[in-house]
Amino acid sequence: MSYLGLQPVTQTIATSTQQFNGDGVTVNFTLQQGVSKASDLIVLVSNTPQIPGTNYIASGTSLTFISAPASGTNNITVTYLAGAF
Repeated sequence: MSYLGLQPVTQTIATSTQQFNGDGVTVNFTLQQGVSKASDLIVLVSNTPQIPGTNYIASGTSLTFISAPASGTNNITVTYLAGAF
């Protein structure tokens, strides 16, 4: 079957996940991938979703929390939804 019009573009986003250890003091973390804005990430602290711009900001390879996440091993999970453009 032929297709009329512009050919659809299939875009896939290769998501990946990174974990950090909170210590109750540190607010700055280095991301392994650059991002354009905070909403390019899903951030969980102890499985609680964080709100971009309210709980954290992100740009480039920098993730900064407004308040330091509590202490814990791998208690901070960052899932990349998009990269820096």
